[in-house]
Amino acid sequence: MADAKDEKEKKLQESLADCVLTSSWIFCLGGVALSVPFGVKYKSYLPLVYFGLGGTVLDMLNGYMECNAQRKELAAYQEALQKGSQSAQSDL
Repeated sequence: MADAKDEKEKKLQESLADCVLTSSWIFCLGGVALSVPFGVKYKSYLPLVYFGLGGTVLDMLNGYMECNAQRKELAAYQEALQKGSQSAQSDL
């Protein structure tokens, strides 16, 4: 029984990780692509740093917003496990 619980939790964690990783590249890539003309024009690497970091922050926010359903599902499952273990301990 414990193996099934662990397997479901592992599956939910993998789902969340896949969601975050698949949604976290587009803004960073766009920021880097946008920074190339500015870097050439101003002969500096600072646009690459600023646009790359800005894109990374946007990717993090986008991943958080898009994967909120998976995050809530995992949290609800972990909370249910904790409540179940607490009720089993109180029955003893």
